[in-house]
Amino acid sequence: MSVGGTAAVAVVLSAVAGFVDLVGWLALAHVYSANMTGNTIHLAQGITQHRAVETFARAWPIFCFVLGLFVSELVYELMRRRAAPGSASITLGMEALLIALVVIALPLPPDSEVATAAGVHYFVPVGLLATAMGLQNASLVRVGASSVYTTHVTGNLTRLAREAAHWTVLTIHRPHGTNATARRSGRRALLMAAVWTSYLSGAVFGLFARQAWGLRALVLPLMVLLALVLLDRVRPLGGHDMPDEPHPMF
Repeated sequence: MSVGGTAAVAVVLSAVAGFVDLVGWLALAHVYSANMTGNTIHLAQGITQHRAVETFARAWPIFCFVLGLFVSELVYELMRRRAAPGSASITLGMEALLIALVVIALPLPPDSEVATAAGVHYFVPVGLLATAMGLQNASLVRVGASSVYTTHVTGNLTRLAREAAHWTVLTIHRPHGTNATARRSGRRALLMAAVWTSYLSGAVFGLFARQAWGLRALVLPLMVLLALVLLDRVRPLGGHDMPDEPHPMF
């Protein structure tokens, strides 16, 4: 797939992550499925307040997220060694399956501020959604020469600011022979802005969908993922290996 096409997929996946993160946060005791920074802060609170069960409840999604990352990278390496065209359809398909299990096979958990109040109705769906987000985050990590993480807002904002600053300096001083470099930094900044905006938009849409349909709102990102799985079978999405030479677009 072209770099522009991969960038579009990254934007779509960011919207999926924002949607799932917001719906999961509302439905599952205010625990993030994709944002491990927030979960780590809550984990620290559980540790310092000596609440063992609460600590485990907050550590659980972090473990599952890392597990999803590990499985996604493992699938990619195995497919690469077999010279297969791509692994995105496998990992995104696994993500879709995990979300489908939450939507179809699990009872709706009660809304609660206390994670442990929901028992198994908390741990199972939280684990499935966090693993799904980990799978997604490692499925597409490159757009041209740019690093993109579709569930990692902080890292993308950092890259946005960095590339914007680089573009500003090159544009103001206009040193000889840097026009192409400046344009590349500008495009990278725009990509990061688009990814962040998409994540925000997905979260906003997720709020309204959650209010209307509850946890069943996750059917919407599930349909998007299935469409991407089919697309990858027709035209591999790519977006994993660092290219030998930077692409002129990113």
